[in-house]
Amino acid sequence: MFFPGSMDCLKPRGLWVLFGQASGSITDFNLAMLSAKGSLFVTRPTLFSYIANRAEYNDASHQLYSRVSDGRLKVYIHDKMPLEKIVEAHNELEGRKTKGGIVITL
Repeated sequence: MFFPGSMDCLKPRGLWVLFGQASGSITDFNLAMLSAKGSLFVTRPTLFSYIANRAEYNDASHQLYSRVSDGRLKVYIHDKMPLEKIVEAHNELEGRKTKGGIVITL
């Protein structure tokens, strides 16, 4: 589990973002730890709080794809696999053997 050690890399007043829970749920979280480690901030964002309607979805999509198209955001493709290897692709993703996405080709 990465908690609470992952908070040690933050500077005072740093922001700790919990995104997903691949390492399991955090239990016994003591808010006083935030002040003891340097007045830290913590957030647990969820997609539907940021994209709550079609207008927000369209805006977020435009921001994302414009950054990809102009090169500000690099998309790394780990591998390309034919649909026949979909089980292998899932196993690689689930086994955390990838860095980047896997593109399934038809």
